[in-house]
Amino acid sequence: MVLTPLVALLALQGVPTDGSLLAKIVGIPTGRNGYEDYLRACDLAGPDIWPMYEQWMGYKASLARAVPADPDVETTLPPLPPGVSVDSTDLGIKRAANDRVGAAFDILVLGNDKNVYDPRQDFNIETTFPELARFKMLSKIGSNKAYVEFSEGKTSQAVRDLLDGLRFSRNVFNSVQISSLVSIAMQAIFLAEFNRHLGQLSLNDAQTIDKTCQGLIETPYPVIDMMKRECTMTLNSIDKVIADPKLLLSEEEDKLYGAALKGLGGTERQQLKDFVSQALEQRYSDFATKLSRAESLWPVGDTSIDPPTSAADKSVSNLAVVIANCLQGKDLQHNFTKAMAKARIQLRLLQLHAKVIEYHWQNSNWPTSIEQFADAKTARDPFTGDAFHYEFKDGSYRLYSTGVPGLGQIELKYRMSSMRQGSGDDHPSPAR
Repeated sequence: MVLTPLVALLALQGVPTDGSLLAKIVGIPTGRNGYEDYLRACDLAGPDIWPMYEQWMGYKASLARAVPADPDVETTLPPLPPGVSVDSTDLGIKRAANDRVGAAFDILVLGNDKNVYDPRQDFNIETTFPELARFKMLSKIGSNKAYVEFSEGKTSQAVRDLLDGLRFSRNVFNSVQISSLVSIAMQAIFLAEFNRHLGQLSLNDAQTIDKTCQGLIETPYPVIDMMKRECTMTLNSIDKVIADPKLLLSEEEDKLYGAALKGLGGTERQQLKDFVSQALEQRYSDFATKLSRAESLWPVGDTSIDPPTSAADKSVSNLAVVIANCLQGKDLQHNFTKAMAKARIQLRLLQLHAKVIEYHWQNSNWPTSIEQFADAKTARDPFTGDAFHYEFKDGSYRLYSTGVPGLGQIELKYRMSSMRQGSGDDHPSPAR
């Protein structure tokens, strides 16, 4: 996990199994905040119904992959969700799920056209974010809805739903680091569904995707405000960490420094808080500044390490470095930067795939070079400084980024198959 461990633990604990998230988090809705619509969609879907369908989809998939079952071994079936029988196909399960909870995604879409912000007035170490797991569930519901629509030939509606999903994902990137990581995971869900159905896109669909991706690419992430909230939330945890070092430190670190932290007197404790606060404020500010720059300036290749500490040094200054390294260390920053960079690269790749499909419809053949379908700015990978790689061979193409350090090549894992160059009737189809 790339998030500050303590914040991640507290942020995800206590996900409710009943009750209204809208009532718990907002109280009295304003009607002007799209976040309220997102919470209302969570309440409509509920926490328990979708997982039943998802479990059955997984069960059916496992049956398709498995060798013939041993007749002497009793198989335990998952509970049947509404509208599903033991003979239901995967598509039948998806349709039943969409009939049951798909409307929740339609409510979510209403929020995309509003100003979206976390309705909480303050963030502190006691703040939990129970809605984030449900937001990710809504992303799966939306992806499933699009799959059903693609199966029924409602391609344009499916594309609109997936693009609304990408907007939803972006709007969730607003509270603290845990929300930004969930936002990235949600985007990946919708991109995977696009990847599955690229071969079904019309010219109009491709143009709509192209335009929407461009808007998302040009819209900066609210990194500075997010990091300020994260910093405030983290600073409020210092007293708890000093009182109970095991909340943050590893078992080995606790053995080395736990007793020293607990044994601090009042003056030393305040001095420690001051040192840690100063260090964290500087680290968060510097990191936010780096990520608010152009992507070509992001520190994706940064290999710097945390300030060193000594196991034998129990001074307040050394203990402050230990805590600061745990709460906002270089490894956390490096991993967070890579996650954001990968998400941005994949969004650009979706736009480029749309441009390939646009070119195909307009020219009745497939481009042989990236210069044929993308201008220099769009073709450029800001994280490598070079053009994205487009390879056309034997009637098939591959589009990818060489990636950022530590991640390797990045693509949408999409291939064309069984196509003849130059035939207007040939359309790309997802790899299996």
